[in-house]
Amino acid sequence: MDIYQGVQSVAAHCGVTPNDVHRWLKKHGPEGTGLMPAPAVAVKRPSGRKGLTRSTYGWAVEQLEEIRQWALRYYPQDVDEGLAWKYTDEI
Repeated sequence: MDIYQGVQSVAAHCGVTPNDVHRWLKKHGPEGTGLMPAPAVAVKRPSGRKGLTRSTYGWAVEQLEEIRQWALRYYPQDVDEGLAWKYTDEI
């Protein structure tokens, strides 16, 4: 059985939030410009709105570094700042 990584794993690998990954997908994913590395799998399901579907994507573990390199090229401001400054400060 193959195991795929979702948005949360991609975000963690790139050091960004899941919202950043969703933004990238919306603009550059398979249904956008197609510039983002293509997911290994896509699951489509009804969205609850008549006739519309939602997609959930999964990437192979081997693709995570490729996605990070892509993000560094297209969104360096997101990846460079990443979660490091958001969640590592002591309270």
